[in-house]
Amino acid sequence: MESSRTNETTWGELAGLLTQVAFAVYTEVSEQADLRSWLTLPRNLQVLEVSLPAGSHDLALSIRSQAGAALNTLSLGAVEVVEGRRTFISARSIGPNIFANMGTRGAER
Repeated sequence: MESSRTNETTWGELAGLLTQVAFAVYTEVSEQADLRSWLTLPRNLQVLEVSLPAGSHDLALSIRSQAGAALNTLSLGAVEVVEGRRTFISARSIGPNIFANMGTRGAER
């Protein structure tokens, strides 16, 4: 009886060890970094600061090729620049498409 119990223990330990080894091999082979959050980042980021006098200004944003040819232009229309306030235009492009939002910040007058 002692011999069968020793055999059961040995086989149980061996089965547990084989399961651990198989799981470790599977984990090592199938592990790949999750790149989803990195793949959604923009390829590049550009910032432009322009100082304009107070008043109304017709503004447009353009996407240009490396050769300088306009690929797409988005007219922002008349943008009101108020003295003592900052006007922000946040724009992004996806392919040739341009999307923009405007906001102001500063003391109300």
